[in-house]
Amino acid sequence: MQNASVPEARLEDSGSGLAPVTEGWFVVNARDAEWWVTETRGARCAFENEYGDPPIEFDQLGINLTVLESGQTGLYHAEANQEAFLVLAGECTLIVENDERRLRAWDFFHAPPWTEHAFVGAGETPCVILMVGSRFGPGVRYPVSEIAAGYGASVAAETGAPHHAHYAAAKAGIVNLTKSAARDLAPDIRVNCVSPGLTRSTMGNMTVAGTADNLVAKLLTGRIAEPEEIARVIVFLASPAASFVYGATFDVNGGRDLR
Repeated sequence: MQNASVPEARLEDSGSGLAPVTEGWFVVNARDAEWWVTETRGARCAFENEYGDPPIEFDQLGINLTVLESGQTGLYHAEANQEAFLVLAGECTLIVENDERRLRAWDFFHAPPWTEHAFVGAGETPCVILMVGSRFGPGVRYPVSEIAAGYGASVAAETGAPHHAHYAAAKAGIVNLTKSAARDLAPDIRVNCVSPGLTRSTMGNMTVAGTADNLVAKLLTGRIAEPEEIARVIVFLASPAASFVYGATFDVNGGRDLR
């Protein structure tokens, strides 16, 4: 059977670098491609356009460049898919199966399905990692790891973990502060809390970086939240329609905890 011609994709810059806005083959220099940057998770270039309208994503293979400064981390997790990682420059600490390995330029890490892992930037110069993963299964889990928690790479905020008592306590503290303030200020002032899940933003986009498909698969919505969806809940709580609501915490997380 004769193959149909594959068109060249159109690339556009929406402010963070070039990304495909149509399907097809393309060539782009990593310096010119779209990058997402956050203070704690580093910088990431995935070469696709997950948040485009419509999204343009690679169906079979995910690939990205991740740059981690010293102390910046990803989240400790395990995926149903095989992954592979090559350190191109700098150094990092690999947390794997609750163990630690120091990686340097040209070190290669092979991760079979369900290998628990995360990376932490180390050394005096940025660490550049080429990350590749197949996309044949949506499964992902985020186990609590004492070692990962020590680097801020574990899910302590939701499950609690050693060395992260301050972080987990702060989350719980806000919930109880809401209840206490509601008691103190009622009935003249209503106090409530909104607890948003993953939301489309620079930080939200980077949080799902590297395992975006799997994180989204954990949500009943099948997508992360739009800022307007969080804002509408806040507007509701500030409106007369919520006049009988006091001391409540609203989880706006796409059903994340029900998976």
